[in-house]
Amino acid sequence: MRVDGRRRNSRDGGDLLHERILGVAEEIVRQEGLAALTLAAIGRVLHMRPETILRYVRDLDEVCDSVTACAQSELAELVEGAIGGRRGRAALEALFESQRLYAQAQPGMYEAALLRPANSRPESVREQDALTRAECAALRACGVADPHAEALAWCCRAAAHGAICLEASDRRSRQQQIDENFDRLVSILDAAARSTARATTSLSVIPGSETLAPSQA
Repeated sequence: MRVDGRRRNSRDGGDLLHERILGVAEEIVRQEGLAALTLAAIGRVLHMRPETILRYVRDLDEVCDSVTACAQSELAELVEGAIGGRRGRAALEALFESQRLYAQAQPGMYEAALLRPANSRPESVREQDALTRAECAALRACGVADPHAEALAWCCRAAAHGAICLEASDRRSRQQQIDENFDRLVSILDAAARSTARATTSLSVIPGSETLAPSQA
């Protein structure tokens, strides 16, 4: 019963518990990694059975999607802050380094940020997530036009993720060597961005198609 004498909305407690479940899921991923996220793991924290948890969330995919959205927004904010007003190669360096630092500090959330939501609707597949928007912004700062920015953003993410995974598993190379390899990778993608920007510019400049009159030939 509320202080005004009305009955409390029965959804209030359910909504709070729903938020609590999603919050616990996020903490599990932060502390133990994405692979540790299960309904049983959430239940151990909340002292609930998995079947009870399913009264408040649709399934584990809904929980994972929530963590993914949080991780993407978090990483995108970090990327955007790192890029700031930088342009060209400096923007790409900021894009790579911010992802690299996030992966080192939050490996589970970084893994979640790269996922596509399991329950995304077919019509929303083409919608850009927060991280993709940040990546495209970095490429626009390199002069790459929108029609090509998303495709090149995929290449940047693949390169960054591959390098980050290799760094995490590398037990032989010195840190200086790894840093130099990251720098080389940025140079390769910077060259690709410049080439794409030049190609886009040249295609947009179409010579006049007027035919000269015989007297002007």
